[in-house]
Amino acid sequence: HRRRPVHELDFPIRPGRQPAKPRRDAHPATGRHARACGAGHGTAYLSEKAAFALGVDYMQAYIETAQSRYPESDKLKFTTGDGTSFLYNGKEGQFDVVVSLHTIEHVPDDRAMLKNLWRNLADGGLLILEVPLQLPRPLGQPINPYHLREYTRDEVFEMVEEAGFKIEKAYGASRWFYCDIDQARDAVHVHAVKVKQG
Repeated sequence: HRRRPVHELDFPIRPGRQPAKPRRDAHPATGRHARACGAGHGTAYLSEKAAFALGVDYMQAYIETAQSRYPESDKLKFTTGDGTSFLYNGKEGQFDVVVSLHTIEHVPDDRAMLKNLWRNLADGGLLILEVPLQLPRPLGQPINPYHLREYTRDEVFEMVEEAGFKIEKAYGASRWFYCDIDQARDAVHVHAVKVKQG
């Protein structure tokens, strides 16, 4: 399998807010997006193509940095929030896509955060999640001292499905390139659709 840089991947999502299955030919930056924003670069990038992009981070300093670098508009907002409880405008189902790249490994209750990401998505909405891969050496512990945990592929799949998602695609990441999941050395990357619960 050829490894591809992130910008070459075709991320499938559905545009608009209609309760349809994700389109297989759509770009990820359509519809309404939310993401853990840090200093705001990724959120600003999504806002260039999305109907609306919201960057959320629990650290006010990151929000202030993002707001100073990227002017807010009708298409771009930044706000503080706790990933385990945040709901935009206090309502569920406000987003077509939620992007969480290397975030949940920093959160004390990662499963509560995944469930809350589910709550923020519209039915059929897409979660784009990437987490660091737990390496068997040294001693199966996180290598990064800022990570509360790192994950095996099976742990990621189980957590995502337990939170109410159906995994549609999974990639591995090695040295900043996406690859077949079985060749992953650095991270696990999944696209998972919110399943409406009866």
